[in-house]
Amino acid sequence: MSLAGELANAGQQAPRVDVTAAVTLDEVEGGSHRIVASKLLARARVQDMEAAELERIARLADEGCPFSALIKASGRVTIKAELEGGSDGD
Repeated sequence: MSLAGELANAGQQAPRVDVTAAVTLDEVEGGSHRIVASKLLARARVQDMEAAELERIARLADEGCPFSALIKASGRVTIKAELEGGSDGD
């Protein structure tokens, strides 16, 4: 949702935004487990946008994302943003 919001703030319409997360759990002292990392892949269909601009906007979205902030308190978050094909479904 953060990425869709940042795209809208940039005046971009994104008919499709898909974000997946690979979360890494690790055992911590005392035998409990903690999320230590989250690797995000964001794919968006946006007209007339360069990949570098999508990456910049995705990083802004990550900075304002409450879930990313929660993970960053005890782990790391990485994000990769990719443009999807054109509006014809490619």
